[in-house]
Amino acid sequence: MGPAVQHVRMASGRAEDFHNENVASLRPVLASAVCETIYACNAFGAAVSANIAFPADLAPGYRFFTRSYHNEAILHAQRVYRRDASPWWSDTVPESASTPVSHP
Repeated sequence: MGPAVQHVRMASGRAEDFHNENVASLRPVLASAVCETIYACNAFGAAVSANIAFPADLAPGYRFFTRSYHNEAILHAQRVYRRDASPWWSDTVPESASTPVSHP
């Protein structure tokens, strides 16, 4: 068993992540790295905001939303991480990945 396959086994351990003893999808490992990093940053932000007094809201009653070119890919990684999507690249391709986006 190669080192990459061992990382997949540690990150996932699910039988469907493996094609055979020597071939495994790296998608679960990458999804785990992305999602765990985002979750750690969220936890750090929550800990900081719980211990440091910030000023009152700048715009009370309003919500702040962000958009990014990578939102769909991050959401797809989260679906793989939560086991709601296939670990294999060939099974699913996010719709936005197949259509190039033009930037002005």
